Amino acid sequence: MLTIKLENTIKNKKGEEVKEIVIDCSKITGRMMIDAETMLLTKGIQTQDCIMNLQYQLILASKISGIATSVLYEALNANQLYQIASEIKFFMMLGEQEAQEKKENIESIIESTK
Repeated sequence: MLTIKLENTIKNKKGEEVKEIVIDCSKITGRMMIDAETMLLTKGIQTQDCIMNLQYQLILASKISGIATSVLYEALNANQLYQIASEIKFFMMLGEQEAQEKKENIESIIESTK
């Protein structure tokens, strides 16, 4: 699970103000994946490799966080967007347990270089 603290509050789809975005990939359902793919297709975007598509990842992030994609686009900086995309990509490619292990390995490598 990834939690991103925001500098400014934003509103979720229910109109509630939130100060952080929580990305819990275990909440991703098959329906969410199909809906995200369909949204890309309606925009004319080919979906051969959705897992690697940033828009696909952000659509899923929107669905599991309850925050509209348009709000995510505006509220996140490039680093935060990359964190969310990586979280979803690793989950989709490796599954929940392996993705968590990979994330922990990367974090320990980063820490060791400080």
